[in-house]
Amino acid sequence: MSDEVFSMIREFRNEDALRCSEIEHTCVDSLDLTFTAKKYLKSRSTPMHLRQRAKGMHMLVYEIDGEVVGFGALDKREIRGMFTAPEHQDKGIGTAILEKLEEHALEHGCEDVFVHSSPDAEGFYVKHGYTAVEPEYLNKGGVIIESVLMEKLL
Repeated sequence: MSDEVFSMIREFRNEDALRCSEIEHTCVDSLDLTFTAKKYLKSRSTPMHLRQRAKGMHMLVYEIDGEVVGFGALDKREIRGMFTAPEHQDKGIGTAILEKLEEHALEHGCEDVFVHSSPDAEGFYVKHGYTAVEPEYLNKGGVIIESVLMEKLL
């Protein structure tokens, strides 16, 4: 048997929702946000919410040996929900997902894409050619969430 790790990017399936929710919750817990902001974000990333979001977006997962370790989505021109399990970060997984989402955007006539990045992830997006447009303080049902609007010409 080979030591080679089998990995792939594929379309999100409904059965991926629980694992993607677990990854997102773990990542949100590590962000420099208020408790209330974290609680709000996690309430919007349940398996049910992820299945519903996937219906209207181009959502991809990254698998290693059959286990989902990262995911991301594209909603028209907006990159949404990019998360990689902490134990798999800094291995190119987020980059691979992002590149596939950008390819999809290009194939569908988009000239640019944007993301509302957490301040923690701003460096990741800068490294991949995104430019910070402005800091944002998004009001989500009375919960203020700090982010950075970033964009990239494709």
